[in-house]
Amino acid sequence: GGLLITGVIYVLVAISAITLVPAAELGEGETPLLKVVQAGAPNFPIGIFGIITMFAVANSALINMMMASRLIYGMSREEVLPAALG
Repeated sequence: GGLLITGVIYVLVAISAITLVPAAELGEGETPLLKVVQAGAPNFPIGIFGIITMFAVANSALINMMMASRLIYGMSREEVLPAALG
């Protein structure tokens, strides 16, 4: 379900990126997605893109912290790690 939808979104973003900006240009520089946004929506305020990026990074960090705690808990329940970690 969710993994399939995520994969489809990644494929659609990749197709959109290659359609808007040539592959050679995407490989240059440090901000290829910003080039795609500038090509696809030239009037989009770039400052908002920075804010969106910060929220995405923060969200990834929170998800990783949550996943790590659940992984340790599950491993302790399966007696792979000491029970005190559960």
